[in-house]
Amino acid sequence: MKTLLTIAPGPELADQLRAELAADQYKLVHRATVEEAEPLLAHKLADACLLDVENAGVQTVWMLERLRRRNAQCPIIVCTSSRQPEWEETAYTHGADFVIEKPVRPRVLETVLRRLFNAPAAPAAAAIPATPTPVEAFVERASFPAAGAPQTLTLLRDFSSVLNHSLDSEALLKQFLLLLREILGINRAAIFLRRPGTEFGDPAAPEGRRLCTASSIGIAPGLLEHFELSLDSGIGAQALRLGRILRRSAEELR
Repeated sequence: MKTLLTIAPGPELADQLRAELAADQYKLVHRATVEEAEPLLAHKLADACLLDVENAGVQTVWMLERLRRRNAQCPIIVCTSSRQPEWEETAYTHGADFVIEKPVRPRVLETVLRRLFNAPAAPAAAAIPATPTPVEAFVERASFPAAGAPQTLTLLRDFSSVLNHSLDSEALLKQFLLLLREILGINRAAIFLRRPGTEFGDPAAPEGRRLCTASSIGIAPGLLEHFELSLDSGIGAQALRLGRILRRSAEELR
């Protein structure tokens, strides 16, 4: 029996395949995120991985690289609603073995799986480890700092190198939030920034004193569109005045 690991926000794909594939041949296991799936891949408990993504983008490429680093031999099948030739080429070069279109048809998936499982296994020594992205390298070094090294200086230096490797502000902010989750162990976070400046320079007051949402994780999409922070009052003013992390139980916030 082969174990198929599905990585998707919801269990719909796993439930569908569990009902349509032969129960005596395939066991379906569902995980919501790459982080939750990593222990199964690291211990080689999955025979194949199905990555369910709605839209192809930078985040999907990052997920592929991370999965491949955890287990270089486990086949990865990307299931996506949008198939552009350019992105498929990128997916294959970053670790995907197959890219199939949603909705996933059982006969197509079974054919892909037979090809994967019947193919001769490549020797482990021949596997070329994927080059770590700047973000992954930073996370690993931040999680396991060298003995005696000044950790704060190391974090600042490594993160400054990450900033030079992205021209996509949305993807960069998302990666920054993922780093915070890795290092600090937080579940929800949001980034508030000033609105973009006008053609004549900085935003005019009072617009320049208000911060709107730029990115978030662990929070329902669209929820923070109704909230802003002010640099003149509330939490925004306290953060500006104190210049440090504010805790909910802090005396100055009461």
